[in-house]
Amino acid sequence: MQHHYQTGAGGLQSRPWTHDEAPWEVEEDGALKTVYEANAPLILENHSESSVTSTYNVPLTNDFTVPNSWNQAERLYDRQGHAFRLNLEFGLILRHTETGEYRYFRPFQNEALFQRPIYISRRKDLNRLKLRLERFNVTDYILRQRPDTKWKPYLVTNVRFVLYNLNYPLGNTVKLPDYILNSKSIVALDKTRNGKHVYRDHLCAFRCLAVHHGHRTDRLETHTRSLFDRWIQFAADKQLDSTNFQGLLLHQMAYFEHCFNINVNVFHLRDDGVALTVYKSRCHYPDSMHVNQFDHHLSYISNFAAYSQKFQCGTCDRHFKHLRSMKRHQLKCTGQTVYRFKGGFYSNPKTIFDKLEEHGIRVKDRLFPWFVVYDFEAMLIPIKESNSDKLTWTQRHDPISVSVCSNVEEFTEPQCIVDPDVQSLVQHMVDYMSEISPESV
Repeated sequence: MQHHYQTGAGGLQSRPWTHDEAPWEVEEDGALKTVYEANAPLILENHSESSVTSTYNVPLTNDFTVPNSWNQAERLYDRQGHAFRLNLEFGLILRHTETGEYRYFRPFQNEALFQRPIYISRRKDLNRLKLRLERFNVTDYILRQRPDTKWKPYLVTNVRFVLYNLNYPLGNTVKLPDYILNSKSIVALDKTRNGKHVYRDHLCAFRCLAVHHGHRTDRLETHTRSLFDRWIQFAADKQLDSTNFQGLLLHQMAYFEHCFNINVNVFHLRDDGVALTVYKSRCHYPDSMHVNQFDHHLSYISNFAAYSQKFQCGTCDRHFKHLRSMKRHQLKCTGQTVYRFKGGFYSNPKTIFDKLEEHGIRVKDRLFPWFVVYDFEAMLIPIKESNSDKLTWTQRHDPISVSVCSNVEEFTEPQCIVDPDVQSLVQHMVDYMSEISPESV
């Protein structure tokens, strides 16, 4: 795994092998090289760091191991100054078992390794990550990424470590997109009352509260400053760091609610009209305020009923038309897809090798190379039988012939046995198989 941290879009990372060690050179597979090179901008993309979400892309040589990933996570931890959540996303090349065609499966957030990102605030939290990785069946995870069973994972190309920073300030200068500026349900609060200057004082949370208190958007500054001074005094009493104020930190939102005796719900509205929950209040207070977060900026939601077309659960990505429905769902949401089968869940029965291992006996060679296949043909015999008033049997399958073939030498040609007597037909088939058996030893 590579350990450098060049960021930005100024080029690609180097390949994780020398020219002679490339998998298509070892196997002389031009089709594999074509697919890899076509997707190199995704496989070898540079790391991307921001105060909200950072992505560290690591090209692989098909040798992903738990120690390597844990060591990488330790290096990423050393680069962070605040708590964060971490998840892993894999990219891989699949190969079709019948056609030999290759295709690239790029890392996606909805195909991350863990259903919920792991919270990391101290170095010892990395041990929890290590334990989760050791317990996790990475092979099973990779197999689940294929569209159907005919596609097999062939080459694990890269892994992305996605960090969600939990300590970014809300209040920085940002250019809002048109769908937020034009929304009749959102008060943007990004510019001064004459619209000529962008706010640069990091007080958007306090302006939202001033609007909620009924102040006009062109007369906010006096009340905003009063609210801010109240927060500074509260922060000092609670021993919160408020020196060189750069914006309200998201993890301080509970303190903000307590300071002003108000419930605050923070949402993020996407350009497709779907709202995601960023922060959900515990509703300890009689009054509630809804705000929209875009990047580092908070805007006031003036008409929540018309704010969003639908709401999305951040755990399982399910959509709801009403916020109350999503809140009710989130009380019991685990992020897992629940499958219900009338007969109960299917579980694989233990093989003879599993039973032997329970007694400390491990068999290395579990595959017997020789096999026999057979196929019956039957005739439909008309009958008239009735088991009930609603069920009548009209025909019966009677075996008339069987073909037997094997990969054992001298028995590789199909042997067809025809006999109208079922007992005699089965006996001839067993006799022929018994003839093959000694030659397979």
